[in-house]
Amino acid sequence: MIFTFLKGEYAKKIIGEYRKRLFILCLGLAILFSFSLIGLILPAFISMSSEKEVLILEKQSFSKKTTNDNQGEIEKELKNIKEMITVLALDNTANPITSVLERVLLEKGSGIILQSISLERKKDFWAVSLGGKALSREALVDFSKKLETTPSLSDVDLPVSSLAKNSDIPFSITLHSAFDI
Repeated sequence: MIFTFLKGEYAKKIIGEYRKRLFILCLGLAILFSFSLIGLILPAFISMSSEKEVLILEKQSFSKKTTNDNQGEIEKELKNIKEMITVLALDNTANPITSVLERVLLEKGSGIILQSISLERKKDFWAVSLGGKALSREALVDFSKKLETTPSLSDVDLPVSSLAKNSDIPFSITLHSAFDI
């Protein structure tokens, strides 16, 4: 070292002072580094904290809005469902013609082809005329018997002339039913 030619006590004193100065310099640099680091990180921390608060407030307001909107939508859906139930209830009592026609279509079987259905209002009932083609006499007779056993239908009339042929038989069946249109 440089201080080797200095006398013992004086060399120790100078080396101690240099160590103090070096320590103070390192401490000053560490403090400067810490303050600059705090100065750089603090704005980012403040920004993140404020964004977090904004997001929390938005979430709370969105939750309240969503709950209110969902409640309104649910109430609208319930009203629509109640209206549909009311309409269906009215349809079931005021228009059983659909059930009569469904029953006729269920009873027709695969050997019967319906080509026309007509309704005529009589005094106390409706006359329903079914026109079509039967693939065989047995299919036509079976269809007529099924219609006669249907509770909502009465006076099933199949003219005998419709039974003259064995296959590809054009037919016209008239039946009576009491229903509302």
